[in-house]
Amino acid sequence: MAAAARGRGLALRALRLVCQLSFDQLGLDQLRLWTHADNVASRRVAERAGFHRDPERDQRKQLKRAVWETVGYALGSPRRQEK
Repeated sequence: MAAAARGRGLALRALRLVCQLSFDQLGLDQLRLWTHADNVASRRVAERAGFHRDPERDQRKQLKRAVWETVGYALGSPRRQEK
């Protein structure tokens, strides 16, 4: 998110829209995402969008010539939760 757009709820809104489209249009049962372990803002957006921590999916990822500690999250489809 560009610095000028931060703090306005745009990341949360965008993530919720992507999730809704993924479940509704693609029929996915679950979505997963990873954030840098130290990126508190991204972690907060994931949690506010309904994702739950999935520590079993935490990973070390090689990104931009560095190793990043990432934390995993998962979100189940609303359809799956209704069953």
